[in-house]
Amino acid sequence: MLLRALPTPLLRTLKKTLTRCIKLAYMQEHESPCPPYLSKIRDLSILPRILQVDAPWWNLALDQIARLFQQEPEDCHQLLALDMRTIDTPVMETIGRSILQYRHTIRQDLPFRLKRLHVWNVSGWTPSQTGNDPKLRLIKRLLRTGPVSLQETRWHKETPETLYHNIPGLQIAQTAGLPTERGGISGGAAVLIPPGWRLDRTEEIIPGRAVLAVMQDRYSTIGLISTYLTSEQQGN
Repeated sequence: MLLRALPTPLLRTLKKTLTRCIKLAYMQEHESPCPPYLSKIRDLSILPRILQVDAPWWNLALDQIARLFQQEPEDCHQLLALDMRTIDTPVMETIGRSILQYRHTIRQDLPFRLKRLHVWNVSGWTPSQTGNDPKLRLIKRLLRTGPVSLQETRWHKETPETLYHNIPGLQIAQTAGLPTERGGISGGAAVLIPPGWRLDRTEEIIPGRAVLAVMQDRYSTIGLISTYLTSEQQGN
């Protein structure tokens, strides 16, 4: 039987199963949820790519799908009709990795475009490794929709390590705060890049005051600068 002969509900189940494969593989590799733009399967045109066959997806045989999921051909139709969640997790992770690798090759592993940039003067923030840090919880929510530019972080050089631990896959460009005459920390700026984006390079433009993050979406290279100015500097 060819895929074009399958009822629409079974094809929809196959797409959902491929989406689960991607999510499992991404979670296994990055220990964080897969971004929606990366896990979404719009149609089944990905199947010939991961099967490495020269044919449109609708001309693929159900036997080929069965082999992909390491199932007996006579069982595959029943699994599509009932519940494909019974497939072994390692098999699904292998399929998911194949899809992610292909999307990386054609740059589909990057977001479509930068739609939102969050800017926040945190007025000094020492990230906590516990779950009761309200600023950390807000940062996690903001990162779901775009990069976050922080000012007046008052961070030390090693501070980002705590964020890397709490948000796997996070990328950070930062300039640490500067010591004051009273023994405190002043200034500091950072750009937090969500998991899934590609951070090409960082540059400390002005120590303690400005940092550059050069990142990519699917179609362009973007430079983001986070700048902290004191009230006296803003007046000038």
